[in-house]
Amino acid sequence: MSHHRLAALFAPLLAVAVACSSSKSSSKSESLSDASTVACTPNKAPTAWGESITLASNLTRTIGGSYAFAPCGDATATRTLRPLGVPAGSALSYAYAVVLPLFDASNEAAPTITSPAKIVRIDAKGDATDHYVFTDAASSFSSGFFQLGVTVHGKTGAVARGLRVSTALGADGALYVSNSVTGSIDKITTDGVRSAFATGLLGVQNIAFRTDGTLLATLPPISDNSDTAPKLIVPPRLVALPAGGALAGQTPATVFSLPIDIPYGTGLSVTLPGNQTLAVGFNMELAAAADNAVYLATSTGRDNGTGLLYKVDANGRGTLISDQLPTPIGVAERGGTVYVALTPILRVNGGSGPDLDGGDGARGIRIVTVDANGAQRAVYTGRVLPEYDTGFLAAVVIAGAPDGSPSPFFRPVDAIGHLAVDAAGDLYLQDSLANTLLVIPSK
Repeated sequence: MSHHRLAALFAPLLAVAVACSSSKSSSKSESLSDASTVACTPNKAPTAWGESITLASNLTRTIGGSYAFAPCGDATATRTLRPLGVPAGSALSYAYAVVLPLFDASNEAAPTITSPAKIVRIDAKGDATDHYVFTDAASSFSSGFFQLGVTVHGKTGAVARGLRVSTALGADGALYVSNSVTGSIDKITTDGVRSAFATGLLGVQNIAFRTDGTLLATLPPISDNSDTAPKLIVPPRLVALPAGGALAGQTPATVFSLPIDIPYGTGLSVTLPGNQTLAVGFNMELAAAADNAVYLATSTGRDNGTGLLYKVDANGRGTLISDQLPTPIGVAERGGTVYVALTPILRVNGGSGPDLDGGDGARGIRIVTVDANGAQRAVYTGRVLPEYDTGFLAAVVIAGAPDGSPSPFFRPVDAIGHLAVDAAGDLYLQDSLANTLLVIPSK
């Protein structure tokens, strides 16, 4: 497995005072109660889904979205399709998606931003407008490690690997935005005013509101700086932010710590002071549930490379649902049904590079449902795309492969597939490597 240590990454974390740059918002958030209803039966999961439809594209490494969905209404109403293929009367009122910056990284020690990071607002028709454009310095988004030659909407540049930016939509319409490089969470009001909400959160990855209004955040593990036998110092954990935030000197409460021994298969790590390592490649996706619990999916967690799925209740009790998920990259829950997005799998044929035809074990992003006993059911499998060959791949073992044989299967280490589901069971998938937001309509 590829393992990169980025000594320069997260230098801003060591000085946690972050200057908040402001940018005028081009649209205001509606109240969640403004949405109409959608034709569906509450808490009844669909049994089949159609082909994916691109709702929005050219969203550079889009991750960390937030969604406003309408509740169920008349279950007898007919859900017709628009020409785009999205159900008419769709439960989607609007969504916010993070767009990461493009860099000129010809000088990796001092990269410059050529296309800024932003948050875009996307309506049910797929129309996207800039909601907030970041004017922060390049160091606020620069991981120190880049993928070069990425082309989005006709513009070519570099993207930062190991960068995580996530959003959570508050009940008042304010948007909370986390940044793993700065270790901060900011609040952006409906008027576009940005202020610091929390700092000092080393490598913060994903955030979500519990139904009681508590903002939760995931933090990656810290181990000693050893390549041969790393020892865990601080486990990966879920923390709760106070209602007023957590600025300098305030420590968020740990809700749940994952019971793992070492940060398996992280792919990316950062050197910290004191001969320690922050495993930024240990990704943890987060989804709130209606019963005030959250679902936590980790990209790895077992020495065979499989990830973990936990349900964590409001008292911090974590129940392991599955440890047999091949690299989860997204999780969502609706009506008691849990959906998990799984990493693309590429098959590499000798020196000819990845096979983009799919089949024979290779596949695009897969979405499965996982029941309380850990049983999986595939509900969607995407195509293998050329964008998945990022040049930063990790070997994976496919079930049924001969023991001891070299694996021809690889996963893109930096794939993220942030996932959401609406009241009708339509799935919304941010395919970060393809720079797209997809909707997968239920039947």
